[in-house]
Amino acid sequence: MLVVQIIIESAISAQCLKCYSCDGFEDCADPREELCPKNNECFTVAQNYDTKLNGLRKGCSPTCDRVNIVGMLCRTCKFELCNGKTGKQYSTQDG
Repeated sequence: MLVVQIIIESAISAQCLKCYSCDGFEDCADPREELCPKNNECFTVAQNYDTKLNGLRKGCSPTCDRVNIVGMLCRTCKFELCNGKTGKQYSTQDG
């Protein structure tokens, strides 16, 4: 029975995405890892994407619409820890 429970828990956690999470420039200098709810993507909200320390907010969300800040850019991505400082495969939405 324990083996079945471990297999089920592994399958559930395999469907959840892990993203970097932070709020604010200082916090985003060293973001922590967060396990996202099912059907969420990783996001980064920033003023621009030309600087190395670009995150104003990072985390998990179903869409950018839920986390975007007026005047900022929001990008989402759909693979493990993709919203780090050098994230790839972003989809951009201006807000």
